[in-house]
Amino acid sequence: MGLFKLAWMSKNTNKAKKAVEREMDQSRLLEIALKAPEILIRKLAVEKLTDENLIYRAAKCDEWMVRDEAVSKINNQTMLEDILKYEKNSLVRESAVLKLENQEIIKFIAINDDSELVREAAVNILTDQPGLEEVALNEDNFEIRKIAAAKVENQEAILHMAKNDSLEYIRVLAVRKLTDQPALCEIAINDASAAVRLRAVEKLFNQITLLEAAENDGDGIVRAIAASRLDDKSILWEIAKNEENLYVRKTAIERVENQPTLKYIVENDSDFDMRALAMSKLKDKPALLEIAKSSDKKYWRVCEEGDGEDYERWVEDMRITALDKISDKNSLLDVTENAQDENLRSLACEKLKRLEPESID
Repeated sequence: MGLFKLAWMSKNTNKAKKAVEREMDQSRLLEIALKAPEILIRKLAVEKLTDENLIYRAAKCDEWMVRDEAVSKINNQTMLEDILKYEKNSLVRESAVLKLENQEIIKFIAINDDSELVREAAVNILTDQPGLEEVALNEDNFEIRKIAAAKVENQEAILHMAKNDSLEYIRVLAVRKLTDQPALCEIAINDASAAVRLRAVEKLFNQITLLEAAENDGDGIVRAIAASRLDDKSILWEIAKNEENLYVRKTAIERVENQPTLKYIVENDSDFDMRALAMSKLKDKPALLEIAKSSDKKYWRVCEEGDGEDYERWVEDMRITALDKISDKNSLLDVTENAQDENLRSLACEKLKRLEPESID
């Protein structure tokens, strides 16, 4: 032996690799997998093994990377279960767990294994609902609980998480899956987290609870979403008129179709964007005509941007928006004759010419 050294024992990696590539004998490949001085060579030998009994023997060798390679090639469930009984390396156990099929064993590992890595792997392939519920409710690791909670289907368990879990993320996840409307009403009003209340409000149909949330919730987004789900347009009008939060008011006005209400917003709201939004929904012809003829500068917004040579000045004028919505000849004639602003009269005249070019000099 001292005069003849096996090629796969060589310190020359390429030489040893070629020896493994040429080797076809399964017993010799197992010997290489167990004894070669280089891990790479041992793994290459495992890759060439096809006899599962020999692969199983390689899975009990002294080097975890070789064991892991072997486990990746084993499908026999008894072998995998046996490996999990004695294997200490969490990465190798993870590989074995991911190939398991028995849900009872997977559940046991998901609940009891010392390694978070292995428990997470088990939860990822666990379908047993009682097992998932136990992990979702009792697991210490947040990431593992998230995975389990997302897979829970039982509404009673989901309700428990939605109302009682200490972690906001888990409550949000549970509320998204919850179908119990009375429970959603309770959560929408009482949960300490705005994110949780928001998810509950998004699923609510109860108009009384939605109104309470729209009027009283401490978070503007929650109030806005609640307002967007209200059916009573008169309540939406009150919210659009009286709510301090601009986003909530805009959400409310987007659902208002009452023309006098929209005209009131156009004329009286303190925010130009709010007035412009109402203006975009205004269809009432007399109201549009009144605005188009007005000289009131409350309908203007002058914006200045840039400086020096890049200076630009532009005017957003809701009177022009009103004129754009007017299409009948008599109203346009009225604007050409009675609008207080010369530019508006000129624009109305141009529009009138496009309507009846043959009748206008």
